[in-house]
Amino acid sequence: MAASDSQEVEQAPIAEHMIERSGGVSLSSWGEVHLVRLSGSIDIDSAAELKRLLLRGLESCRAVHVSLEGVLSLDITVLQLLWAAKRHARQAGMEFTIRGGSTPPITSFLTEVGMDELELLA
Repeated sequence: MAASDSQEVEQAPIAEHMIERSGGVSLSSWGEVHLVRLSGSIDIDSAAELKRLLLRGLESCRAVHVSLEGVLSLDITVLQLLWAAKRHARQAGMEFTIRGGSTPPITSFLTEVGMDELELLA
C-alpha cells in the first residue's frame, strides 16, 4: 500500500452561511444544500422573493429544503410556488423537502385548496 493510500483525508465540516434574508424569507447554504426558511405570514407580498430564492437554490445545488416552522399563515400563491419547485426538483432528480408545515391550520388549508399531495414532513 502506498503512503498516500494509507493517509486519511480530513475534511472540515461545511459551515452554514446565510446568503440572503428578506422579510419572512431567508436562504442559507451548506455547500450544495440550500435551506429556505419561511416565517410569519407568507403571502403574495413575499411571493416574488420566495420564487427568486427557490430558483436560486434549484439552479445551484443538489438539494433544497424548505422550513415552514415559523409560518403563521400561507396563501395559495406560496403553495403554488412550493408545488412548482417540488415538481421541478423531482423532474431534475434533485432532493426537495418541505418540513414543519404539518400544523392543523396549514394541513387544513392544503386540503381546502386541493393540494394535499404537497407532502409536508413533520
